[in-house]
Amino acid sequence: MTERHLVAMPLSSQDPIAVRAELLAAQRDFWDGRDTTHLHHPVWFRQFAGHGLVIRDLTVPVAPVSGAVPGLLNPPRSAAVAYLLGAVTADGIGYVHVVAARRSHRGRGLARRMWATFETRAREAGAKELHAITTPGNTGSIAFHTAIGMTAVRLPDYSGPGEDRMLFRRTL
Repeated sequence: MTERHLVAMPLSSQDPIAVRAELLAAQRDFWDGRDTTHLHHPVWFRQFAGHGLVIRDLTVPVAPVSGAVPGLLNPPRSAAVAYLLGAVTADGIGYVHVVAARRSHRGRGLARRMWATFETRAREAGAKELHAITTPGNTGSIAFHTAIGMTAVRLPDYSGPGEDRMLFRRTL
């Protein structure tokens, strides 16, 4: 990617409260109007932030977030345009929980860039496989993950009776 004003930053280098609030305030841009608050549990921004990534557009100031706490450590100064929440398990699975790009920044390879960075960091942490999960109806996610070389398997009742999910896997 040649856009120098787009910079990938580790999630762990940013204030978790401020980043979560920023992403939730902008979720309509990231998720096409869907409410994804349930996917943004604080644990992903605090305890599991070590493998998360945020791509910021240095030319766009961050919009004020209602309820922001004054005096935060490392408050965001530029807008998040893409992000990835992920972790590496003790048994060697690199799991991506969420990957998203703002509507205005899609088609620039940001999700691929974050996945590649995550893969490198997961390998360094001892991961032997990469995983991600989505719903069977999320055709965009299915197309993206298979395009980056992951195999997809439908898991019946994964999230409860009648709640099938698609598991993406790739061995490292």
